[in-house]
Amino acid sequence: MRFQYGRVTVVNLGEGRRRDVLTGSRMGAFHYYHNTAASGIELEPRLHVVDEDGIARRHPTIHPTPLAYPNPETGLSDLIVGGEGGLYWYRFSGRFSDQGKPLYDAPLPVLEEKAALYAGSLPVTNCVDWDGDGDKDLVAGNSEGFILFFDNRGDNAAPRFLPGVPIEADGHVIHVQPGYRLDIQGPGEARWGYVCPTVVDWNQDGALDIVMSDSTARHTVFLNEGTRTSPRLAQGEALYYDGLDLYGTWRVQPAAGPMDGRMAYITLDEDGELHLYWQVDARNVTDGFKLRDESGKAMRGNCLDAGGTGRLKLVLADWDLDGVKDLLVGTPRHGSIPDPWSGLPQMLGRRGAAVLFVKNVGTESAPVFAYPKLFAYKGKTLYFGGHACSPSLADFGDPEGPGLIIGEGSGRLLYFRRSDLTLYAPDLRTVGGVVKTLFGSVAGGN
Repeated sequence: MRFQYGRVTVVNLGEGRRRDVLTGSRMGAFHYYHNTAASGIELEPRLHVVDEDGIARRHPTIHPTPLAYPNPETGLSDLIVGGEGGLYWYRFSGRFSDQGKPLYDAPLPVLEEKAALYAGSLPVTNCVDWDGDGDKDLVAGNSEGFILFFDNRGDNAAPRFLPGVPIEADGHVIHVQPGYRLDIQGPGEARWGYVCPTVVDWNQDGALDIVMSDSTARHTVFLNEGTRTSPRLAQGEALYYDGLDLYGTWRVQPAAGPMDGRMAYITLDEDGELHLYWQVDARNVTDGFKLRDESGKAMRGNCLDAGGTGRLKLVLADWDLDGVKDLLVGTPRHGSIPDPWSGLPQMLGRRGAAVLFVKNVGTESAPVFAYPKLFAYKGKTLYFGGHACSPSLADFGDPEGPGLIIGEGSGRLLYFRRSDLTLYAPDLRTVGGVVKTLFGSVAGGN
């Protein structure tokens, strides 16, 4: 196997093949072994599970783990397959290729009755009116590399969302797969997309577009060639910074939107520092400045190197309703804003991924950012696992103002009313000693 295999399962594929063996591999192929022994095990050489054209099936996501599931009509073994993200069902066709390879139909999602919304692992959320019908929908990227659209068939007062449907660009489903060399953690993670989309009217033509980064740390724009009420995305194109591909740290959701009368684009640059670029046109940006705190220092995002860099989910929004745009930031548990030594949330002991409010105490033309505060729900500080979490401003018409939708690592989407949220400011005089006791230094391992 390449790297490793998933679950080994015994399959019944018909007369003479009732005790065969099938498994998944990390890169997505399924391996089949015909067992010729009447009892015990004698396996023939490996064959691939194939489609109708005899081509090896490749699971939509990394590391499939198949489980034999008896078809209620034939009794033969269909497959229910896990892996990154949700479950898929493969129906066994009952047929084999000329080489003896079992033919399985294309996968379909396994559904759950009365299910909570599921957006795939590590969802990156946007609460927007994607189809222009007046109510707020959801658009979410995930670690599998897809971007999903959740259509609101209710209204803003009582939203009811359909299950997520993959969004297409130029007639093809958007599916980011970094491949052999483009993932910072090597070929073993070649199929983790970590798509981090931001929905914004990027070219300011009245229709919503998507800008994003992903596991490759590159930045891409999908322009809407349709209309406000019938979106149709063009093929994704690179964003350029003074003629060179805009590049930063991986798995970062960029913050994008109007600021000081111009279109701003904020991300983590190659130094791991928050950096604002100004739009030149729909495909190009130019330098603005690094974002700075009240001491004048450039603001960083993490306390770890290599794969521990990046991972922030940035949202440009006027959370405190004072007329000046601030930053909302979803972090991993080792996120450390504004610096690796005294930043949140890691300074509190790396209790989990968190959402931070980073107030702009300057202006939109000359922003200056205060030390962050953590969001708390009914007085209790919010943490969401380890890898990351993603906030989205959710304006459903509440008279007190917009709340938050937060995507947690497991794929669930949580809604918090503004009235239930408070901001927690830690006492910097006391937490430094806690960090030193727990970790020795804040640059310790993840």
